[in-house]
Amino acid sequence: MNGRHDHRPDKKPDSDPAEGICWWTNGFWGGMMWLLHHETGKEKYKEIGVYTEDLLDECFQVFYGLHHDVGFMWLPTSVANYKVTKNPESRKRALHAANLLAGRFNLAGGFIRAWNDLEGLDTRGWAIIDCMINIPLLYWATEEPGMAYEDSTAAAIAACGLIEIAKAVRDLEKDVYLSAALKLLKTLDASRCDWSTEADHIVINGSGAYHQSDRHISIIYGDYYFIEAVFKLKGNDLYLW
Repeated sequence: MNGRHDHRPDKKPDSDPAEGICWWTNGFWGGMMWLLHHETGKEKYKEIGVYTEDLLDECFQVFYGLHHDVGFMWLPTSVANYKVTKNPESRKRALHAANLLAGRFNLAGGFIRAWNDLEGLDTRGWAIIDCMINIPLLYWATEEPGMAYEDSTAAAIAACGLIEIAKAVRDLEKDVYLSAALKLLKTLDASRCDWSTEADHIVINGSGAYHQSDRHISIIYGDYYFIEAVFKLKGNDLYLW
């Protein structure tokens, strides 16, 4: 109104941390600015878009107010900024948001969880259409050079974790986690393992850190977790952890 947009920064959340600056629509104003900058080339729209994006940094600190709508918040702001200016800070913000969104994936149900815990309600199995609309943030992240989530070491570790989860859940859910673990291990065996006697490793294409140069290499703990996962399936694990 009157040339000003209300980002709700002064609205202090009482019981809901998703209020205030973490409000789920706070990325759209910045997105409109980037669209106008792209259309007109006017710097004033770019400046407002950058300012809006900077404001959202507080949300990463608040954290508890973030949920399935992080795509709405950082796709029109940080991703847009990075596409136009190649600003590395914008790329980092967008990747951070993408990782938060990926962490909401419900493995058993195969969906992105909606919202966080709500008073008096069990929302763990909830999903809404907005969960799907936010997924393009994940598509963008996987298309970024060096960001595709291909890490054989992580797959071996995940398989171990899935087997442990299968031990803890109800009987009706066990097969979901065991099947996922088996799928990972079979994929590793078929295309990510070197069984030759000349190699000093088993698992290939591991990553020490995605943002560094040590990607697609063999790492000893990848071999360890692969072997441990196989022994867990056989019921012959030492249970070291």
